[in-house]
Amino acid sequence: GLITQSPAATFCGSDWLFAPLPAAAGDRVVTQPDPGPMSCLNGSIQYTPLTALQANQDYLAILLGDCTGNWSP
Repeated sequence: GLITQSPAATFCGSDWLFAPLPAAAGDRVVTQPDPGPMSCLNGSIQYTPLTALQANQDYLAILLGDCTGNWSP
């Protein structure tokens, strides 16, 4: 009866979330990840419009659930 994934990972369809860490740039919209109780919003960086190469637009990876794999009941 143990679950194999955290509820947030189940709703997000992945054990990973990615939080944007963008460098300063022009017109952009940054969305932080939000694993809600019934749905999941993915993190993103959106440019409106994308007019040039945007370097150093990084993401922070967040592992959901048992990050080390050593948990036991």
